Amino acid sequence: MVSFGEYGLFWSGSTPPTLSPPPSRHSRKDANGPPPRQPQPRQYVFSARSNSEEPLFSSLRRAETFPDVLEALLGRSIASSNVGSALVIVAFALGGGNLLATGRWITFVVCLSALAVVAVFEMKGSACLVCVAMVVFFTSTVLMGDTSVQWLATEAFVSLAALTILAMVLQMVQVDPRGHVMLREPCDVATEEVVIKNDCCMDVKLLLFDGTDICRLVPKGGLLGGVLISRGSSHMLGTKPPYFVKFYAPWERELGGFQVSGGKYSLRETAPALALSTSESPCFTNGSDEHVAVCFCSTECWTCSLWLPLAPLLARLVGWPVSHVAPQESIKLSTPCMLRVYSTGLLGALFQRANAVVREQESAEYLGSIQWTHPPSKVRKSTSSLIKVVH
Repeated sequence: MVSFGEYGLFWSGSTPPTLSPPPSRHSRKDANGPPPRQPQPRQYVFSARSNSEEPLFSSLRRAETFPDVLEALLGRSIASSNVGSALVIVAFALGGGNLLATGRWITFVVCLSALAVVAVFEMKGSACLVCVAMVVFFTSTVLMGDTSVQWLATEAFVSLAALTILAMVLQMVQVDPRGHVMLREPCDVATEEVVIKNDCCMDVKLLLFDGTDICRLVPKGGLLGGVLISRGSSHMLGTKPPYFVKFYAPWERELGGFQVSGGKYSLRETAPALALSTSESPCFTNGSDEHVAVCFCSTECWTCSLWLPLAPLLARLVGWPVSHVAPQESIKLSTPCMLRVYSTGLLGALFQRANAVVREQESAEYLGSIQWTHPPSKVRKSTSSLIKVVH
């Protein structure tokens, strides 16, 4: 396998081991034979890589675009970091701080409202006008000599506050980047078409960005845009790669961001918390060692919308059937349905452990959530690894 990004994922074995049949009570040879082989847990090894060891001069010589220059200077991939977003936020913070420091409160409110409308509806032309206006105000303040210690303090405070808010938002919405991976499936014919298949057990929301977009704050279609990719279905992004995609799950949790070129890709969970299997008598089994609360609702319910940020909380509170399941206990499952697994306790509704779209004649087993070990302190958090399978 060849991986891209700061985190490289490597594992041994492409298929999980199979269980041997249980010993027969009518066969002495089987009874005295070796015990049935138990499935071995799949091991995942991630390596953190950086481009900082490459000479700066060589990196700059290969740079063809502005993101390439930033990657050479920072020693890391812009596709696997939030550097571009931070730079844009700081630029707008400097413009807004200048308006506040010079007493242009009405202009500040107008610019802020215009930026909100631009972000919602992706109005690139209007965004350019707002940026030009803020640059003009900032330049005129510097050239006219209206700067002061108070002006510098205001600029520093607004920039720091903006970066702090950005860091807090990213910390709340981003999950561990090792939880999901993108696999490039083999293709006999080279193609410019980019197709992504959702091989997770749940529906996901896809946000699309141009490959040259270093900001990646406003996707195509605006903040209210995005594409729903149902479990097991595929979606074609276009024929003009590269693209940058982000995937979101309920609670507006960002599963990862990936840079993709031509070909077919598969989004998968590294270690799924729920295992789905075909069954004539659908049931839910708690295969973990903790008590969980399980909520069932129709797949057409409004609480299944991925555009509703508090959907998992509302699904738990609106009165849908909730069952408490003890470890190794099973309950009957009415399919098809949206299955949600929560923690128990007073604040259990705030902690959704897993969710899945369970189809007709399917059973679900909760295997428990995992805790990834922290990477070394010198390694910074990046987006999920992009994997290419080589046959």
